[in-house]
Parts: sequence; C-alpha cells; structure tokens
Amino acid sequence: MDQQEARAIVERAHLISDLINHPSWTVLVSYVNETARAKQHVVLNSGCKDIEDYRRQTGWLEGVAFVMDAANRTEEQARKARAVLTKGA
Repeated sequence: MDQQEARAIVERAHLISDLINHPSWTVLVSYVNETARAKQHVVLNSGCKDIEDYRRQTGWLEGVAFVMDAANRTEEQARKARAVLTKGA
C-alpha cells in the first residue's frame, strides 16, 4: 500500500465513523436488525419456498452483516494504513 492509498483508507474510515455516529444511525440499525431477525426466523424455521429463496434470504443476511460490520473493518484497515503513513513521515 502506498501513501495515497493509505490516506484514502484513513479518510474512508473517518467518513464511515461519522456516519455511524450520526443520530439517525441507531434508527437504521434498529430497522435493519428487526428485518434481519424476521428473515433469520424464516430461514431457521424452514420457511423458504425453495433453494433459490433460501439463497436470497441468506445472501441478504450476509450482506447486512457485512454492512453492519463496516466500521470495525474500516477501522482495522485504517490502523494498518496509519502505520504506513507513520513510516513514510
């Protein structure tokens, strides 16, 4: 990773941090968690219509988990990027 990439990663982590600290973020998380619980209930109780429905439901759940964990992942990436920036300074 070069200096430019490292700065971009740190900036992205900062922007995502701003997003999750916005007062409306908790409203979104609550809504998404409620919807995810309902979809999990369907999947875990054999409520999917067929294998394609199962794939859609579990894919949606995986995508939601990815988004909800974005702040943790980007912060970890930013820590590594800051180390690159510190070495280059």
